[in-house]
Amino acid sequence: MRFHALLTGLLLTAAIPLAGDPALKLRVSPEMCTEPAIIRVYATIEPDDGNRAFEVTAESDDYFRSSRIELDGARAARTNFFQYHDLPAGEYVMKGVLFGADGRERAVVRQSFLVLGQLTD
Repeated sequence: MRFHALLTGLLLTAAIPLAGDPALKLRVSPEMCTEPAIIRVYATIEPDDGNRAFEVTAESDDYFRSSRIELDGARAARTNFFQYHDLPAGEYVMKGVLFGADGRERAVVRQSFLVLGQLTD
């Protein structure tokens, strides 16, 4: 019973973005799954001459992974795709950071997601 209440609570909160910026949107799919997880991340970046790099990180208490791509300002792709394989169980925050030509953060977004341990009978 307690597990079902916890699971329901996590389902209700897993899809809520932690922060947002109109210049940058992040979508994590699926928002809840079992380990070993394959997570897909779609980052939508509004075209701007000042955009020079984008970094995405997946982090839990016991796991960290990041990817970084260079952007060609307003000519960069609007949508970028990242995929993470074999994520272990845990509560994660996916963070996307858009960097400008000066190396400073221009926008930051976060999306939470959950990877459950293997369910047994």
